[in-house]
Amino acid sequence: MKSNRLGSNDGEGFIIKNIGISSKEIQEEFEFTSEMSENFYYVPLETTESSIIGKIDRVLRHEDRIFVLDRERARRVFCFDSKGKFLYRVGKLGKGPGEYSNLEDIVLDPSSNQIGLLGDDKIVWYTISDGSYAGIDTKFEKFLVDRVSMFDSTTLIGYANNQCFSKKYCSNFYRFNKEGDVIDQYLPIQANEKNLYVEYENPFSGGVFSSSFTHLLNDSIYVINDRNEMVPRYVVDYSDMALKDRSSLPKNSRRYDDWIKKSIAEGFVIGFEFFYENDEIIHFKFRKGKSLIWNLYSKKSGKLISAEFSNGDQVLISHLIVGVYDNHFISITPERLLLILQEHLENSEEEEVSKFEKVFGEELIYHIKSIDGISNPVLTFFKLTIE
Repeated sequence: MKSNRLGSNDGEGFIIKNIGISSKEIQEEFEFTSEMSENFYYVPLETTESSIIGKIDRVLRHEDRIFVLDRERARRVFCFDSKGKFLYRVGKLGKGPGEYSNLEDIVLDPSSNQIGLLGDDKIVWYTISDGSYAGIDTKFEKFLVDRVSMFDSTTLIGYANNQCFSKKYCSNFYRFNKEGDVIDQYLPIQANEKNLYVEYENPFSGGVFSSSFTHLLNDSIYVINDRNEMVPRYVVDYSDMALKDRSSLPKNSRRYDDWIKKSIAEGFVIGFEFFYENDEIIHFKFRKGKSLIWNLYSKKSGKLISAEFSNGDQVLISHLIVGVYDNHFISITPERLLLILQEHLENSEEEEVSKFEKVFGEELIYHIKSIDGISNPVLTFFKLTIE
């Protein structure tokens, strides 16, 4: 890992941490062990007629409330308690006052005990206690955002994936208040960076992410510093794996489709699938050609673990991570896998069932055995540790 100190207006500078990924590293498999995980616990989400989830896109937790976003299938936000009991659905689909017509993202405002549903050109706010309309809309007049998060107690920050106008000015971030007034606008890509286009930018922890075009050499993860400037915090450097023949880069954006197809065929680095972090671990996944590469990076030791394949006993890592809460990552055991495991358990000998319990945990296996018919996913809250 390398660190680069860049200058700043006051001369103090700031540190950019470089996480390098080499071709040799990604060919090494790692085995997930119980020593790597601390304090993990399962939350089976209750299945009722009013809480059937099609696909989990994001999970936010506030005290004893868990909010689950199903953006595409159910087009709903569901609220469960900390044990997974279904409580209510947030808001109502429609075009009237206090209703939403589209869903892109969700955001929590702990200071007012409200949850916001982002869609189209506004955020509609509801009370955390019962999901009723709070009487507040954040409307956008001159910009649209695809992802949103609280920046501080009074302002929000949104990522506008639809506003890439050129290589120099791409992927705008906006900071705004609840009235929708723009306070700051950020253009994070700098002229001296070696990005073709950035696929992933993250100005704050907690797993807010978005995908755009592919890049060739690196992905930069951004943060807003104490001088209210957007600066890179990490650079994930794929230089060792990148194409050396720069002549194959597209001359203009109309050729991106051809370039992406060639990238997949020849195994170029394509970029981030997702990125999450807590105080100790950065956990991210990127795509190299058709392969998905898993990475765990320890901030304490500077150690990077990469793996091209996820084994059965790596269940906590191999499933999609959808959030971070209280320094714990949140992952999903999908309903499809639950039902497949149930079928295996029904036809397994006692010795094989014991192996399943060792891999997935007795609590999860007990839940799988109790499933009758359809099932909602199971959330796993866990803290990873890499020495």
